Amino acid sequence: MLSNSSNKNKKDDLVLLFLLLFAAIFIIWNVTSWGKQLDQIAFVFHKIQHKYMLIVNRDTVEEYKYYRNNAVLFARLKDKTRAYEEIDKAFKTVPHYIKDEVDNSLYRDKAQIETWFGDYKLAISDYARVSDQLSILDKCKMGILFGYIGNKRYAVKFCNDALQQDPNYYLAWACMADVYASVGKYDVAVKLYDYFIDNSQSKSARYYMDRAYYKEKSGDKLGHDDDVAQAHKLNPMMKEDVTIIADTMRPPKGLTLIPE
Repeated sequence: MLSNSSNKNKKDDLVLLFLLLFAAIFIIWNVTSWGKQLDQIAFVFHKIQHKYMLIVNRDTVEEYKYYRNNAVLFARLKDKTRAYEEIDKAFKTVPHYIKDEVDNSLYRDKAQIETWFGDYKLAISDYARVSDQLSILDKCKMGILFGYIGNKRYAVKFCNDALQQDPNYYLAWACMADVYASVGKYDVAVKLYDYFIDNSQSKSARYYMDRAYYKEKSGDKLGHDDDVAQAHKLNPMMKEDVTIIADTMRPPKGLTLIPE
């Protein structure tokens, strides 16, 4: 009897949740500006999904994932304060038996969120807290971040560390070129791209479009136009206004919701 009553309550709760979801979507669609509608709907769906999991099977819900995903969604909504609050809650709710492993992942996520909001020094600090070996992508991001705050010495160090790990890793070359470009040495940046492209086994439109950016900065308009034409020959849809550096660091690149 009690079991039947419990099941009925669960069913009623689920029906209510789905009604709330549809009501929220209707309100958001009619009130929220077009650019924010999908992010708002994703946020509401995430909240409803979490409530659903608590109703269906409370024991399997891992709270840290919920708070981590909340942080990502608040970041997409450009709510810095709540994004930072939620990622801090994620750290506090990680089970002790997986804390080291999960904390490393959360520090990477937190650093990326901080990067979105322009808190580059905080992002560098959180990357430094990762206790396992930094990935080659981590090293490139650290190099780019140090470049953002004007510390060229460490920017070069981390870009060079990435190159030593994999001499064929394109982002590491782009990272190093960007460091030189940031101090006005566009000719050196172009030469680095020349070396990479000449020695690369593959020819990507991305390589030529990125080199075109630095050629234009160096005053080589003809070289810029030639590289843009070559990029469009390889990929007619390639955009000219986003370099690999900007694409790597922009939100929400590389940071998606994780299953709870």
